[in-house]
Amino acid sequence: MWFFVPVFIVIAVAIFFVSPVGKGLTGEFVIRTLIGGNSSKKGKFVISDLEFNDGIQEVHVDHIVINKQGIHVIETQNLAGIIYGKESDTEWEQTLEHGKLKKKFYSPIKQNSGHIYSLKKVLNTDVPFFSYIVFTGRGSLAVKTVHVPVEYPLAFSQVLKNKKAQEVLDAKQAEDMYHLILALKKK
Repeated sequence: MWFFVPVFIVIAVAIFFVSPVGKGLTGEFVIRTLIGGNSSKKGKFVISDLEFNDGIQEVHVDHIVINKQGIHVIETQNLAGIIYGKESDTEWEQTLEHGKLKKKFYSPIKQNSGHIYSLKKVLNTDVPFFSYIVFTGRGSLAVKTVHVPVEYPLAFSQVLKNKKAQEVLDAKQAEDMYHLILALKKK
């Protein structure tokens, strides 16, 4: 009878990882691993899973990186199939089963723009914000964008590392901004 316990655990874990919650957590873990942790010496600070109220609505931001260039806001997506969308579209499309199943979903670019709008509203700062959309690689991207990078994790880490923007914060100011944003986090 005891041998059923490991089998049950394996089945439960497999079911979790194919569930929407499991897929989301897996995708966010991949990005969290790639962006790394805080480095006060380099003036880089990371916040994951920030939930706050902007005075009107509850907001959930997957990841934020604060560095000398400003505030980088990252929306992660862990979807399979072919993903179609344009920067200006309100809805994007996920195509599965060789085109037989199509699902519409809210544009992650628009979603992240809303996150940035809410952050700007509560922080009241002129520090620059940068938007990124990262798909975990389970799907194929057929997305057209100009201003907002839509990438797979490894390409995203290079985009973030190679970002050419003016430094507007020193290490202490970046750390202060990190603590200001962290203070928004719901308990």
